[in-house]
Amino acid sequence: GMCGPVTNSIGNEAKVVYPCDGATLAKLNYGINDNAVTMLVKSSLRNQVPIVLGVFSNDVLTHSGKNLIELMGKKNFYFVPMYQDEYIKKPNSMIACHQKVIPTLEAALKHQQYQPFILGYKEV
Repeated sequence: GMCGPVTNSIGNEAKVVYPCDGATLAKLNYGINDNAVTMLVKSSLRNQVPIVLGVFSNDVLTHSGKNLIELMGKKNFYFVPMYQDEYIKKPNSMIACHQKVIPTLEAALKHQQYQPFILGYKEV
């Protein structure tokens, strides 16, 4: 996994949480700060630093989905595009696409959500 600061050539900064599981998604949505990752995000948000989340969750199309959608509506949260990874065995699961981390970061540094966010599914 990867969690920490990324700075571009003009000194702008963003934070990446990758992978971000369902529990971390919930903690970030509800402002629960009880570990290094959630504290990093909290202090970064205080300084208007973009947060990029690469979500990996077996229940993002059910229980965790509410937290994902609510965080999408909050300022300075950006998401690595996701796809369904095992739609037959795990129909509620989606994961972030690692090839989209850098483009998502580049967009987040401009305070934009990289699109498209929904990438469909991986053939199983």
